Amino acid sequence: MIPGRWQAWLRRPRNWVLLGFLAVAGYLAVAEHRAHLPLIAAVALLAACVAMNRYMHVHEPGDEPALKTQEAPEVRGGRP
Repeated sequence: MIPGRWQAWLRRPRNWVLLGFLAVAGYLAVAEHRAHLPLIAAVALLAACVAMNRYMHVHEPGDEPALKTQEAPEVRGGRP
């Protein structure tokens, strides 16, 4: 916001009520859900591990092992 518009916004009483409501709602949300934060952190850590495992083991198209790209010589008949 432009500084002049911000000051005008703060002059209205309804905006102070809105700010107070948001402050109280934010405090209550954090206070009530504080018990869930360890679970959320554990799930986020697990999701990060899965994502890292998935994206760190991606191979480039020409990155196949040498055994798969080499063909075995054909054996015809008996002993050479």
